[in-house]
Amino acid sequence: MNIDDLRNVLAHRTSLSINDDFALMECWRLETEILSENLSETILFFDTCTDEEFFWLSEVFDDLIERTQSRELFQAICKRAESINNPEYKVSISTDIEFARDQFKK
Repeated sequence: MNIDDLRNVLAHRTSLSINDDFALMECWRLETEILSENLSETILFFDTCTDEEFFWLSEVFDDLIERTQSRELFQAICKRAESINNPEYKVSISTDIEFARDQFKK
């Protein structure tokens, strides 16, 4: 996983207007692609990234889990979410985790 590429996409994402649907979808696609490349590296990144990075990446947790079907990755996301102290981030991330949970195929 190329962390510099991911951080560049994140920087672009955070600069976008919430109304720029096309650009948002492209950022989410790229984030999902990068995070799906190597799940071990992604788990390590989630363990070491900033709370803000984790917050922004939570937007793609559902796409990431749908694509990978990785329970190990999902557990790592849940564990990392427990360490978030910012109440706004915590609520948003919890919601995104619930959407991700629903992506496992029965």
